[in-house]
Amino acid sequence: MTDDQGAQDAAKSVLGGEEIASAGNSIPADVSAKKGLFPSGATDKQKIEKVLALFGDAPLTSASNINQIFASLGTNVSSYLQWLRSRANHLGVAGASGYYKWVKQDVAGHSKQFNFRFLGRSESGFEILWDGISDIYGPTRESINLIEFLALDLVSHIEGYGDYAIVSEAMEEGYGLDYFFEPNWVNPKGITIKKASYNTLQVNTTAGALFADPNYQSAHNDLLSTTNTAWKVTDPLWNGADYFATQAPTSVSSNETAFIRQADFYKFRGRGYIQTTNRANYRALARLLRKNLDKLPSPHWSLVESWGPENASDAVINTALTKSRDSDWSHLFEMTGGVVAHLGVRAFNEGNGNCLQINLSNDALVNAGQGSVTFLGNKINGYGSVLAAAVSAVLIEMYNTLA
Repeated sequence: MTDDQGAQDAAKSVLGGEEIASAGNSIPADVSAKKGLFPSGATDKQKIEKVLALFGDAPLTSASNINQIFASLGTNVSSYLQWLRSRANHLGVAGASGYYKWVKQDVAGHSKQFNFRFLGRSESGFEILWDGISDIYGPTRESINLIEFLALDLVSHIEGYGDYAIVSEAMEEGYGLDYFFEPNWVNPKGITIKKASYNTLQVNTTAGALFADPNYQSAHNDLLSTTNTAWKVTDPLWNGADYFATQAPTSVSSNETAFIRQADFYKFRGRGYIQTTNRANYRALARLLRKNLDKLPSPHWSLVESWGPENASDAVINTALTKSRDSDWSHLFEMTGGVVAHLGVRAFNEGNGNCLQINLSNDALVNAGQGSVTFLGNKINGYGSVLAAAVSAVLIEMYNTLA
């Protein structure tokens, strides 16, 4: 076999079996696969099916594999994010000063905002996320397909701020404790943010129940303010959903609220790429962390080991969650090189019908059952049809780039 032939075979392997001319170890911008495109008048369905035929079954195992596909589209870019920015106007992505937003609608008129920041840290954040494919999808998945990549990547642009940073919910906006405690929160500008209260038994243990729990008290009483305060831990209002009625301050950093901030409504707020939220999801993540201890940097081992053995009961894990601190979870998500954020997505996937596994076909974009993009979006936060419309739009733009 000649060197040139070996390079061509490698390119065919990466790009799903379609022959694409190659020089050296890179895939060139001219993309000889254009020869299979429709002369004119292709429907959106035909465009999507052609892109899936060209690139759909490429074995994506890392950020490098993904970037290689988008660099091959012939627009003088070297990465997915560079391609996305180069096609922003075509997709309807608008913005300035490094911050872009894309408000995408489904056929029923439902919409969702996707956030993008095309910064240096965005590229490095992209690599951290997508070099974690094996941790996200589990040991039985050696690679993912193009639709699976686009679906989860676009989810990260709904749930995050657009630069692949591993974030905590509402922290960048500077919201107070009342945001997490109350439903349909009204911001300082008088705008109502539609949301549910996190201080409910449906998703968490209420702050009032925790304040009376001996396990909570033993772990966190040292944080209880000793100064005279207007709020009391015994106030039954801590079991409700009106934060201001408790007369407590809203600061997420003052010493006076440190004891309050260990309660579920705040401690188990959304974190990571898909905003892992609420006690049940943190419990599933805690189990995965215990079973995958060797994946974590060693400074975090003693904390995770303190939660009990790998086969610990729900009662044991729940006690550990009650005793854990907000700072523990912030450090785990932010200081483990993406590992905890990856495993947070995996825990959600395993508890929600393996929703990350998406079929490689146009049907996965128009159906709503298991194996579809809509199924994934609905499991995360009910925006499945909008997510499917967005994935379809990106696939169509990939075709238009080639054309």
